Amino acid sequence: MHLENASNTPAYATAGTRWMGVGNSALNDSAEATRDAVSQAVAGRQPKLVLLFCSSSYDIATIARTAQADIPDNTVIAGCSTSGEICGREARQNSLVAIALGGEGFTVRSNVGYHHAGPRLAGREAAQGLLAIESPYKVLMLLSDGLVGLRTELVRGAYGVAGAAVPLIGGCAADDMKLEKTFQIHGGEVLSEAVVGIAIGSNAPMAIGKGHGCQRISEPVVVTESDGTWIYRLNDEPALDYFLNAVKAPAEAYHSHEAMPHAGLENMLGLLRSGGEEIRATVGADYEKRSLLCGDVPKGTLVSIMHSSYDSILVGTHQACQDARLALGDHEPLGVIAFDCAARFSLLGETGRKSEMSIIADAFPQAVLGGWYTYGEFARVKGSRGFHNATLALLVLA
Repeated sequence: MHLENASNTPAYATAGTRWMGVGNSALNDSAEATRDAVSQAVAGRQPKLVLLFCSSSYDIATIARTAQADIPDNTVIAGCSTSGEICGREARQNSLVAIALGGEGFTVRSNVGYHHAGPRLAGREAAQGLLAIESPYKVLMLLSDGLVGLRTELVRGAYGVAGAAVPLIGGCAADDMKLEKTFQIHGGEVLSEAVVGIAIGSNAPMAIGKGHGCQRISEPVVVTESDGTWIYRLNDEPALDYFLNAVKAPAEAYHSHEAMPHAGLENMLGLLRSGGEEIRATVGADYEKRSLLCGDVPKGTLVSIMHSSYDSILVGTHQACQDARLALGDHEPLGVIAFDCAARFSLLGETGRKSEMSIIADAFPQAVLGGWYTYGEFARVKGSRGFHNATLALLVLA
């Protein structure tokens, strides 16, 4: 493997017939930032894929148009708005990250699905690019709107095309925690309420790792009433009251939003699965209906209340790296694409984010690292499920 600029960003690495590069720019002008980051990532080579992850403070349409104008026509261009960007050992805000893949060893196709057609159909449409991939190793990356749609159903739709053998990875677009509107990029277009599917084929293995580090603080209970977005009853009790009891909230939290403990940041729900928990953030509450705003948790689901802390988040980071390293076996990592949760960004703070980036970089010292902070993560290796909150998901390419 040949590695350039290993200690600083941007960086690129080459292994056989494959290469990966990462670039970052914080220039204020959207077109200039795009050209700056892309030129760093591409470094004069012919890319097969260019991913653009940018703060919502940028003019997303200008970014898409500039990239399409400057990048060869046969390159897949995709991306989305974020709540933070990752480049090398740095977790940043108000910037743009470009990630490029190229070389004869990679094959890339893309397609778009739309949530208005239904999340399962949107997932199926987004996965159609896989049908044109004949490489021995495949993965499907999903970049979905972060504020609409049932993401669990989206995963099931994509799984229906990908099958059990193809892993899924990706994230939900964000908007710097404004929770107003998120954007996806496909070619020169800017989309909303969509999911972009990027099918990647390689002549070398690709591995997925995930970890959250959250700890159970309640016994398992059943979601006894939910509409898929709001949870009304847990264990046949008002959901808000059960949640507040479990997290030992102060008395005023039962009557005031302001006193509710960090809402979905420190305390969340864990959907109990055979391979561990799938985390769901509790992002709000209705004090009149005593309900919790917590999407993708249907009636009948078995859950536990979970707690997250600075230390436990970093335990989850180590777990994600360990899982990916184990799955990659003896193959040398070329690059890492990280999909990290915006909740983790907030809880870790600047010092914690530096620690997390160092953990990832040290786990894959010869690999290029890029990524972004999401409103939800996709990571599926087994089964038909694979949507998460408050989780770090890694795609490691050999």
